[in-house]
Order: sequence, then structure tokens, then C-alpha cells
Amino acid sequence: GVTMLTIASIKPGLLFGNPQGDVGISLWWAVFAMVVYLVLFYDLSIDRVALTAIGMQHWAFLLQIGALLIYAVGAIPLLMMGGNVTELMALMALGILGMLILVKRLWVNQPFAPNSAVPTKASHRAKLLKQLFGRKGLGYMAYGAILLTMQADVLFLGWLGGAEVAAEYVVLWKAAEVAVLMLWRIPDTLIPDLIRSDVAGDARRLLECLALDLGAVGIGRGRLCVSR
Repeated sequence: GVTMLTIASIKPGLLFGNPQGDVGISLWWAVFAMVVYLVLFYDLSIDRVALTAIGMQHWAFLLQIGALLIYAVGAIPLLMMGGNVTELMALMALGILGMLILVKRLWVNQPFAPNSAVPTKASHRAKLLKQLFGRKGLGYMAYGAILLTMQADVLFLGWLGGAEVAAEYVVLWKAAEVAVLMLWRIPDTLIPDLIRSDVAGDARRLLECLALDLGAVGIGRGRLCVSR
């Protein structure tokens, strides 16, 4: 986020082309709103992973859906009233913030709350910094760079072919993207079983979960159970 805001301040042409006057200022605030959204989104991601780990994956999905619904309900009247991209990004951040408030209330009734279980001692922070700048941290940074490149296809298309080509690509790809996400949710439902089996050291159950035979998918206790 800091990198993006720095670029938007010093060299806005790298992000926006050559905006002039108030347009450049408005786009800078759009980047700022997007940075706020990203910070809140990753904060909510921690809660989603924790909910998944304790077998409440339905709440993890509902949080994601709820944030999108808040954005959708607000975006339509906002656009009809002439809203701009800055206001849309702020609305996305507002949706995530609403779900963060909801999930904090949800944790009150749970025996495990991730926000209160994170160690804050200086020795622990030093250990985290060592990991961050060690081999593991560099590996995650490399993964992040590769992932960013993969997700920057629309940016590259816009740079090479213009905004119209990028918009057409997004419209065509969106249907396929929805299909991919729906298919991805099938193995994604196995995450609680994988975490539980790994923590318990149950190698047999872990292998059963990993042996994804779609011909042997059965529905049990409200979620997909996969056997060998």
C-alpha cells in the first residue's frame, strides 16, 4: 500500500497515464481508498481462516458474500447519482469493515478468538521479523510477486491495447472466472478436515482427504466428505 501511494504521489503516470489537475488528485484518493480496502481485507482473511479451521466454514463464506452485498447494494444508487471510482473503492472498504464488526461479535460466543490469542511479546515479534527476512519470508515475497503478475493481466492489456480492450476482456473472462471459483469451492470445503487431520497427526485420514476422487463424493453433515 505504501509503495502504491508513493508511486501515485511521485510518478502518477505509471498508474494513471497522464492525469491533469483535479483528476490526478481524485485518482490518488482512489488509490488511498483501495489501500484501506486491502488492509481491511487481509485482516478479515485471518478471521475467515480461523473460522474455517474450527469447522465454521459457512460463516467464512457468508462474511465474504456479505461484503459483496454491501458493495452491490450501495454501488448501484451511487453510480446512478454520478459517483466516481474513489467513492466505489471507499464503498468496498466499508463492506469489509461491516463484516469485520460482525465477526468480532461472532467471536464473543466462541471459545477460541484469534485476535486475543496472538502473542505480542518482544521476543515473538523478533522471531516474526527473522522469519520475514529469512528464507521463508523471501519465498512468500517471491510467491506474492508471481501472483501479482498473474493477476495483472488486465493492466497489461490496458497498457498494450487501451481501456476498451481491457474492458472487453473483463466482460468475456468474468463468466469463466465465476465458473472457476465455483469449481474451486469443491476442494476448498476439505480445508477443515485437512487442518484437523494434520493437527491430530492422523496420516490415514489426511491421505483420504487428499485422494480427491470426484467419483466418490458424498454429502454428509452439511459438507462434502471425500473418501478414497
